[in-house]
Amino acid sequence: MVKKEKLAIVIPYYKLDYFRETLLSIRNQTNQNFNLYIGNDCSPNNPNILIEEFNDIITEYKLYNDNIGGINLNKHWNRSIDDLVRNEEWIMVLCDDDFLDETCVNEFYNHINEINDLGINVIRYATRIVNQNNSLILNEFNRNKKIEASIHLFEEKILETTRSSLSEYIFSVEAYKKNKFKSFECSFGSDNVAWLEFSDFKSIYCINNCFIYYRNSELSVSGNPTLKGKKMLGEIQYLKYLIKNYKNKFSKNTQFLLYERYYHYFRSLYNKRALIKTTILILKMIHNLGLDTTIKIIKNNKNYFKKLYS
Repeated sequence: MVKKEKLAIVIPYYKLDYFRETLLSIRNQTNQNFNLYIGNDCSPNNPNILIEEFNDIITEYKLYNDNIGGINLNKHWNRSIDDLVRNEEWIMVLCDDDFLDETCVNEFYNHINEINDLGINVIRYATRIVNQNNSLILNEFNRNKKIEASIHLFEEKILETTRSSLSEYIFSVEAYKKNKFKSFECSFGSDNVAWLEFSDFKSIYCINNCFIYYRNSELSVSGNPTLKGKKMLGEIQYLKYLIKNYKNKFSKNTQFLLYERYYHYFRSLYNKRALIKTTILILKMIHNLGLDTTIKIIKNNKNYFKKLYS
């Protein structure tokens, strides 16, 4: 039964390994004012036992007959939201191996009036990172601010001085419908583009007194070392998308960082096999950044990660 609630929690399901912990964290919410939707992406890992066990909190479960996440994970996110979400105003897309503090939903409602008054479309929770054994990898990460400029957050993200994952965000339905999730290889960068576009490159509201637990394991896309080449391609695609569509929204310094990172991954993936494409990219950088800045990016390339993490 669909309850009239403000918040929809959507789980695009595929992996069974940690799914019970995810569902248990939702059942343990101190505030049960949400609707829980699960879209099964034709997974070979049948979750029916868990669907029955947690039937009391599941609003709707849908098994799809075709797997699209294996080709384009973002399409499954969009499909699950479009097919299942009803009249809610806000959406949390929760990965099937992440889990929530028991007060996450309650804190959403504690802040929602202020968020609406400020006209903000994106909410971000503090996070902790766990491994496959639930041991903490990163004990705590929060913004220590209530309001964060999305562009400033992205600047930190591209410098690797902050981190971000899909599960820690809540988006307004209106902002989602306007933009939807963009598709890149392995969904790499899709969440970054989403919170930039969904916020209209404006403010993000940070809830810092409870946590989303993001799981980093080899079962996840981000933690799987065999997907290195595909993830690199996804990085190239999402950076190219931002440069093509939004470069003028960023400061000159951030534009430099976008091109520097893009050039690095482009050269790392294609190396010397794409002389014509590389030449075209360099000419575009000269046009947009100037010759001196382009030469600096090319010179920086060999020591890119050493510089990035120093």
